[in-house]
Amino acid sequence: MKTYLVLFLSLLLVGCHSWGVKGSGNIKEEERSIGEFSKIDVSGYFKVDVKFGETTSLKIITDDNFLPLIKTNVQGQTLVISTKKNLDSKEPIRIKISTPHLVKLECSGANKVNIAGVNEDQFYLEVSGACKVKLSGNVDTFKAEMSGATKLDAEGLHSKKVNLEVSGASKAKVYATEEITASGSGASYIEYYGNPEKVNSDISGVGKIKRK
Repeated sequence: MKTYLVLFLSLLLVGCHSWGVKGSGNIKEEERSIGEFSKIDVSGYFKVDVKFGETTSLKIITDDNFLPLIKTNVQGQTLVISTKKNLDSKEPIRIKISTPHLVKLECSGANKVNIAGVNEDQFYLEVSGACKVKLSGNVDTFKAEMSGATKLDAEGLHSKKVNLEVSGASKAKVYATEEITASGSGASYIEYYGNPEKVNSDISGVGKIKRK
């Protein structure tokens, strides 16, 4: 299993940033005007930091020749972040976002996403590939679907109820005070905090769930 995981990650990272348009080395910042949104869909090789404020804003920090190749547009209620071409970036392209409202994140590729200060009734997460996501804040219900070799650190996201579906070699840390429902397969690993009153788990393969 470990051999297959190493091969998977190697191929994914190679595909994300070892071929394509090379960076100029001249780092620039670009602020973009965007409409209101409540969801984010990011794919590729980005480092995304999200904070909450009264208005929406977006700033990109990367090689100047990459800027025209990065797509950031709102479709319906979703802010979609992707690239027009494969970019050979030594470091993840940095994106800083501010929004008053966010209820869902979709992440694929090899992104690193940090969302601090979530305060919603519900928050949804869908991650695949080798994404790493960190969440903090307070919600009533947190639902997550994870596949591939993803990592989730939601110990700081205090939730009343958590619903998790984890597969592959994904790892998750979550916090629940009332109830956690978790299903895991493959080599998935789940840690939960908060001493929930109800724990419903269905773990197969060599997966594990552990109370912390």
